[in-house]
Amino acid sequence: MKISLIRKERGRVYKSADIVRALFGFELDHDGECAPHLKGPGSEGLFISVSDTVNYWACCIEPHPVGLDMEERSRVVKPRVAKKLHKDEQQYLAALSEGGSEWTEEFLSIWTRKEAWSKYKGMGLSLDFSSFSVLDGSLEGVPVAGFTYRNLVFGIAGDDKATVQRAEYDAPFKKNALDYAAGLLDARAYSSAELKKKLESRGYAAEEIAEALEKLKDYGYINDGAYAENMVRRGSEQGKSSRRVKAELKLKGIDPDAAGEAAEELKEGDYARALKEAEKILEKAGGLPYACREDDIGRTEEARERVREAYAKRQKIYGKISRRLAALGYEASVIYSVLEEIGR
Repeated sequence: MKISLIRKERGRVYKSADIVRALFGFELDHDGECAPHLKGPGSEGLFISVSDTVNYWACCIEPHPVGLDMEERSRVVKPRVAKKLHKDEQQYLAALSEGGSEWTEEFLSIWTRKEAWSKYKGMGLSLDFSSFSVLDGSLEGVPVAGFTYRNLVFGIAGDDKATVQRAEYDAPFKKNALDYAAGLLDARAYSSAELKKKLESRGYAAEEIAEALEKLKDYGYINDGAYAENMVRRGSEQGKSSRRVKAELKLKGIDPDAAGEAAEELKEGDYARALKEAEKILEKAGGLPYACREDDIGRTEEARERVREAYAKRQKIYGKISRRLAALGYEASVIYSVLEEIGR
């Protein structure tokens, strides 16, 4: 048995009929709520079984009846669900620590085999799971097996072995690029470059991205100039240097010239903002201790120790101020001037 497996991507739509058509060229149909079957040229004599989880889609197509089920090993299983199983299966699980990892693994192995059998029979969940056991490995002379593949547990009926093949399917998005981008902008502002990168990471086509960005600019939802001005204002409030703000604007994809123009407004106030940040640290430290010369208070060991302690504390405060201002992007000349000023 060959199993085709697809790893789903968030924000995309995975419909079995569309996937089967794209991967195999067949149409998928259902007999009411029962087993799906194939239609179209070349589908005569073929049987299909499909399984779907939150993160995966799988199917198998064989020239004989088949049943396939799949569960993710991370699925949370409530122990009371085991009461739906056959008494022999319940007794088998009772020997394990209820709700533990081994118990969950074994439960999923049993459950997927039972679902695979019910699909093989064309009955789905309408089959009473407590009426039969899959522990023997076959039912009515038909092989029923289970196996794990990475983070998945599989159950198969109609065969005792299977191989898993990863399949590629370009599923359509739930939202087009314009709607998705608009949703992002509802949460916070983005530069056009940031938004473009976001859309590219989601897999939208370049033409669709360009069209969406152009419309958002026309609607006034994207304005790099206003975005830059807002970043400058916030940077000023946070005590950042003009150099730091300019670098952040460039990282956001704002044109270097525009970033430079916006950040230039901050440059004249760099020293004042740096001094203000230093004064905050100074206030929290309780002020800068006066480290006088030993000659001013005598040459006793006690006096020298007081001088050393005061000097060490001053240096510690100077170091903290220097590191803070450097982190905010201030140049060494500005930091030195600030330290000189507070040292007075």
